[in-house]
Amino acid sequence: MKKRNFAVVGAMAAALVTLSSGTAMAGTNIINVYTTDSTPGGLGSFVANGDLTQVCDAQEDGLSAVAYLRRWDGPLWKTVTVGGYGNCKSESIDIPEGQRLTLTVCLRKNGADVFCSTKGGGVA
Repeated sequence: MKKRNFAVVGAMAAALVTLSSGTAMAGTNIINVYTTDSTPGGLGSFVANGDLTQVCDAQEDGLSAVAYLRRWDGPLWKTVTVGGYGNCKSESIDIPEGQRLTLTVCLRKNGADVFCSTKGGGVA
């Protein structure tokens, strides 16, 4: 089961990188933010070209994956949630140029966020 989950997470990560491999003229991408559980059940990315937030549910564990895109100093820009093993979801929002960003990816269990991981450095 673990090897299968790693293969699925690897495939999803490759898909996110492929989707985001276009040149980000207006900013910097945040690629492959994984949840902190032992075999990551969720992963996400931010693609500056199109201000696209992406999240994938990488485990058949009954939990949903959620991504929070925030301005570096705190205000929330976008939340994207997806459930169901192997599913991914992408949403875009128009963010003013030059905004420094962080992306947090969590699993949602009984209405609470668990196994969260944050990566910064993106610029819209």
